Amino acid sequence: MNFKIRNWLVVLQLAVLPSMACAQWDRTYDRSLIKTPDDGSTERLEAKIAQERKKTDKKHSLSEAFKGSRPELQADDPIVFDEDTAVMHATKNAKISDSNFEIDAQEIQFAQKTNTAKLKNDVRMTQEKMRLVTNEADINLKDFSFDSKAVRLGAYPMYVATKDLKITRDLVEAKNATLYINEPGFASISANADVISYNAETDRLEMEDITFKIGRVPFFYLPAYGQDGLDKPPFYFELQYGYNSDFGFFGRHDIFYNAFDVASVGMLFDFYTERSVLFGPATDYSYAGANTSLRGYLRTGFIHDTGSYDALGVDVLDRPITGRNRGFVDWRHKQTIFDDFEITGVVNWWRDSETLRDFRPRSFYKNQAPDNFIEATYYGDIYQASLFTRFAPNDWVQTQQRLPEARFYLQPNNLFNTGIYQDFYADFAHLREDDIYGFSDTVTSNRADAYYGLQMPIMATPWLSISPVIGARVTYYNDTVTNDDQYVRMLGQVGFDAHMNVWGTYDVKSETLDIDGLRHNLRPVMMYRYIPSASQGQNRIPTIDRDMFTAYPHMLDLGLMRSTDELYDTNTLRIGIENVFMTREEGYGSRRIADLNFYQDFNFEKRSIRATPHGNYKERFFSDFYAGGNIYPAKWLAFGVYSRIDPSNGDVNEVDTYVRLFDADAASVMLASTYMDGEITQYWARVDYKITENYRIRARWNYDARLSRITDQIYSLWTRVGNSWSVEYMISLRSGASRENGFSIGARIGLITF
Repeated sequence: MNFKIRNWLVVLQLAVLPSMACAQWDRTYDRSLIKTPDDGSTERLEAKIAQERKKTDKKHSLSEAFKGSRPELQADDPIVFDEDTAVMHATKNAKISDSNFEIDAQEIQFAQKTNTAKLKNDVRMTQEKMRLVTNEADINLKDFSFDSKAVRLGAYPMYVATKDLKITRDLVEAKNATLYINEPGFASISANADVISYNAETDRLEMEDITFKIGRVPFFYLPAYGQDGLDKPPFYFELQYGYNSDFGFFGRHDIFYNAFDVASVGMLFDFYTERSVLFGPATDYSYAGANTSLRGYLRTGFIHDTGSYDALGVDVLDRPITGRNRGFVDWRHKQTIFDDFEITGVVNWWRDSETLRDFRPRSFYKNQAPDNFIEATYYGDIYQASLFTRFAPNDWVQTQQRLPEARFYLQPNNLFNTGIYQDFYADFAHLREDDIYGFSDTVTSNRADAYYGLQMPIMATPWLSISPVIGARVTYYNDTVTNDDQYVRMLGQVGFDAHMNVWGTYDVKSETLDIDGLRHNLRPVMMYRYIPSASQGQNRIPTIDRDMFTAYPHMLDLGLMRSTDELYDTNTLRIGIENVFMTREEGYGSRRIADLNFYQDFNFEKRSIRATPHGNYKERFFSDFYAGGNIYPAKWLAFGVYSRIDPSNGDVNEVDTYVRLFDADAASVMLASTYMDGEITQYWARVDYKITENYRIRARWNYDARLSRITDQIYSLWTRVGNSWSVEYMISLRSGASRENGFSIGARIGLITF
């Protein structure tokens, strides 16, 4: 006997009580409930649905999409129930769904006795991030299985087309299948395999008898492949091709194989028709375990450079590059053990100062001052203990080596709850510095250094805080310049830090700039330090950690000064005014629209100061007047300035400016300038415009006022090729540089990954 159910939602008693299938069905859905919606049965049925739903826990994993579910069935046509066979038949835009999954089809037949369903015609399944499309499928809600032919399924960024799909509990298995990286399209990377399986329990993807292709062109074969997780493709490529007069036609290739759990292994492989071939192993690695986690990368490259000596040129010390065996090693490592022990390592070895610049210019622009160090740090509750070494594998970089430096640091903490805060550090280091110019002998030093300080924050008013400061620093030198004996330097400091915090609000509105009220936080600051006789023993101390030029206010506190071997008598008052402006922002509370800061030092004990890196030292009462800020008056506009002015004569020592207009990622224009007296005067502009989702144009210009020429022009067109690749075509023209002058043309090809 058949019944038509015009109630559009029917709860299926699928898997909760399978052993009581037919009897339970009769008790739950007696004939009095199978009526038309006009008699009030809809409310009674929905009440029964709500009651039954509470008994089932929701599941959200792929492997348990149907487990313990109590889905709903609906369709445009009336649902037909065969009481003899306990089969429900839904047609025309039928849907079976619950909170875990959703399946649409033109026809769904559900057999309550076996907890199975047949789906026909335009079958579409959605479960969490996964989507599946086929024309016919069988599902078993008792053993949580799914079976279908000619299926397309996937979740970004991996998609599968298969002739035979089976899902059983935690395993998804596809036979005669193709795996696509990103959505299928022109030149997509794909893998044809006899079997593709994914275990949701172990998050393991495995394939057998695989042919990798780009579009329809095969490029690699493996009898078997496996990887953990779906967050990376089997291969990763980044390719660049071009031409210039120094290198001829060239190709740069970064290729990585991602089969291993903790590492992607690969290589850098380049060719240069005028310079030979560069090759080196490379890897990216990461691991997260119960007690340790680590991440890092390694890039290496080696080449026998056959270019002319004119092409090789000179290094940063103006020495001819004569070695033809050139290379580089770039390593980064970060590791945490038991959450309180950390290891950090950085290695940058270049055979000469121009190796990376010549063959890997993008890496060079990000790292023009290579550092080399390894540090191990233990973090206690209120202290840190570390062992640090800085070494010098590059003989063209001036390096203050630490071989090694052991350090203990006590974080500021309340001394016996008195309101007085103490901080302390002590370190011992064996130091070494080689003169890369060869003008002086190597300097070594065995040094112990310790500082202890006290400060007591006092809230004079709700808006004014004053902290008196006192501290002492003792430095021991086992070696002296005069070689007469050890030397001990004892220094002390007194001073204070004062901070005011004042707020004001103003009823300022602008629809154009999207400003809704203005809140001003004014923060005047004042710092004073008196450190007498800090320059004592200068004629005996081996000077390695020396005072360096800085474009920003000098460090005032004795405990924070890092120029340990070259300290200056200090009797300095610093006055500053810091400003922050904010406006209301719907959905975010507030938005910062400006910050403006001004600082001035008064050296009651005149201090030797350089205005520029290569300028002469001058004894000065006033430091430079430092003024800087950033203003963001609208979400599409930002500009800023930083300047240093000598108040004693009004000389402008430095001015840096920028203006940026932007429309999210659709377009941006940026203008900037850099000026330092007697050193540099440059202007540059950058334009980025998104034509469509598949095309973007970029351009950059650099102008050097001292050379009176445009030194750098770069024009590029970025485009998406299919769904897997991006290509950026570039033309550049450079002049006035120590290297890379002339015309270049090229293209950078990258795999669009996730």
